[in-house]
Amino acid sequence: MRPLPAATMLAELSVTERTAPLALDEAEFRAFHEQTARSLAAYLRRSLPADAVEDAVQEAYLRLLRTPHASLPVDERRAYLYRIATNLANDAWRARKKAPPGQGPEPDALPARRPSDATRIDVTRAMDRLRVQERTMLWLAYVEQASHREIAAALAVKEGSVRVLLSRARQKMAAALGIRR
Repeated sequence: MRPLPAATMLAELSVTERTAPLALDEAEFRAFHEQTARSLAAYLRRSLPADAVEDAVQEAYLRLLRTPHASLPVDERRAYLYRIATNLANDAWRARKKAPPGQGPEPDALPARRPSDATRIDVTRAMDRLRVQERTMLWLAYVEQASHREIAAALAVKEGSVRVLLSRARQKMAAALGIRR
């Protein structure tokens, strides 16, 4: 499924949501969407089946637009968007876990990938061994270059806990890769 353009997402808001003043004007939303859509989709690909990623991205933006948090500064808005996406991924995981056996994908099944080299395969397998929160923290910290404050906001943890949790996630990742310190 192709991602909806920013204007189409704005048009999908209900009549009452469209008549209420939006926290973002269309140009500001378009700029924010351009900055974050690709990385948000990449983030969600780590936790969702391939056919559900674009729907989750669109849902995350629509939920953001429906809240007063859309008017936050860009870095806080980005953290809130990732928090919405994390909640969507967690909800999808719970739904797959509750599905009767034989219906839908297995809870831990990920879409088939064709990595380009052995290192990528090892990293993918190591990431799959981590809990969702640990994967999310590592992704936000090292791929998205998010600050501890942004990570805390996205995962609903205390800012002071992020350093410790990231350290533990790095240790688990290193152990999964067979790296000794």
